Amino acid sequence: MKQRILAVLAGLIVAAGLAYAATSATPEEVVRRYYAAADTGGNWRDWHPEATHSITILYAGQQAGEPYSYAVSDWAKLPDWKDMPEMAEAMNGYAEASRSAPKIDAEITDDGAAATAVTTVEYEWNGHSGQMVQTDRFTLVRLRGRWVIRQLETTMDYR
Repeated sequence: MKQRILAVLAGLIVAAGLAYAATSATPEEVVRRYYAAADTGGNWRDWHPEATHSITILYAGQQAGEPYSYAVSDWAKLPDWKDMPEMAEAMNGYAEASRSAPKIDAEITDDGAAATAVTTVEYEWNGHSGQMVQTDRFTLVRLRGRWVIRQLETTMDYR
């Protein structure tokens, strides 16, 4: 009986070691999962507990909007932009016509990993059509042996 218990424990230790040593998703795969899950609120397992997201909008001319930043852990508590009168008014008449698949470039760095994804959005805004380029810059780090998003910087360029 004692030998069976020891054998089971040894098996569990070996299995745990193999699971821990198994290669995790690459930074590019984590970014791809981000886009696949974006419509559903994201894949929370791919985010660092202290992750932040900042958004900057660049308008025509040289106007730049104030960057908006928040802790990803607060995502569920953020107000819907449609419930913010100033945003609802500013976005009145805006509709996306199409969105390209993101073009992702990722690399391992000394501090972790960096990935950039560029998406082109065709839009209609109060009878005017245009194109916006969205650039997402991801900073990824290892957390318990797997890649997670530590920071996401989004720039929406309407110029």
